[in-house]
Amino acid sequence: MINIGVDQFTLILKPNFKYDYSNWLDKSVQESVIMQFISLSKMQSVFGKLSKADVTLPSGYTNGYNFNNKLYYFCIAYHEYYYKMNIIVKISGYAWHMYCKLYKEIYKVDMNIREFFKIIDSKIYSSRLSRCDLYVDFIDEGIDVNKITKSIGAGRTEIRYGKK
Repeated sequence: MINIGVDQFTLILKPNFKYDYSNWLDKSVQESVIMQFISLSKMQSVFGKLSKADVTLPSGYTNGYNFNNKLYYFCIAYHEYYYKMNIIVKISGYAWHMYCKLYKEIYKVDMNIREFFKIIDSKIYSSRLSRCDLYVDFIDEGIDVNKITKSIGAGRTEIRYGKK
């Protein structure tokens, strides 16, 4: 059996409405976008109360939120002054796994990355993937990862992506 899926990913949320620098400084822009994202994704019903971040923020970001005391990394952050960095949402592989599992338990609906982008679609912000790590698990397929690694290193095996 082969399982293929999304591991960790990072989203960028960019406000779609007009605002000026003073709106960014008073945090009204970030708060409206963050609250809309949290509401649409149903993160609080899945993970609990969103709190001021007690984890290391993504590099370059100054203010953030997460679900405290969890065993996974989820963080939504922004830079206090540099609005062009927009708002970042980092979700670890384990956080994504737990979100999908708990979402299904609560809402009786399978969650995947495509469905996630459907439910977070908003008029007040646009979202884009900044990073998306995929995984491929070979379960009982008789594949020796060490042999594959050595073969790639020796130039006997080539990895290709897309059309030739």
